[in-house]
Amino acid sequence: QVLGEPDVYPALTCHEKAICFSSPNSGNEWLELRFPNPLYISSLDMYEVWALGSLSRISTASKYEDDNTVHCERDTCSKDTVWNTIWQGEAAPVDGEDITGDGELNSRIQSPPVCPMAYASNIVRLDFDTASVPGWNTIDAVRLTGTADMPAGLVLAVPGAE
Repeated sequence: QVLGEPDVYPALTCHEKAICFSSPNSGNEWLELRFPNPLYISSLDMYEVWALGSLSRISTASKYEDDNTVHCERDTCSKDTVWNTIWQGEAAPVDGEDITGDGELNSRIQSPPVCPMAYASNIVRLDFDTASVPGWNTIDAVRLTGTADMPAGLVLAVPGAE
C-alpha cells in the first residue's frame, strides 16, 4: 500500500488508504519495504499524512536475510539482515502547512538527505519513534529515487559504518 503513488496526500488526515501503526504513541515501530528494482539510492520521499515527524532512521541492505513470513517482535526481527543507516534524525512533531493555498493545513513529503551506499538496493527499512509524536502516525507512500548504474563521481560510504 505504501509503494506506488500516494492515495491520500496532500490531505492531512488519518485515512484507511494509508498505513497506520498498531497503536498511537506505541514507541519504536518500523516498516521494511522491497521496491521493484535495485537502485543506487539518491533520495527517499515519505508522504506523511497524519501525526507528522516520527521518522527516526532510514536503512538499506544489499540483501534481505530474514524470514518475514513469521510473526516476530522488534528485538527478534531482522536479526540476520545487515542494515546500513543512510539517514538518522530525531523524531519530533511537525505542524502541517498550507501547501495548496486554500487556507487548509496539508500533509508533507519528508525527504531527508541520505548517504549513498556502495551497492544498489531495493530493500529499505524505515524506523519510527511514535512515542515522540502523539497520535496515529500515518504514512501514505514512499518513493525511492536513484540510478540502476553507479553514478559517476559517487563518493561511497562503507557498508557497516555508522
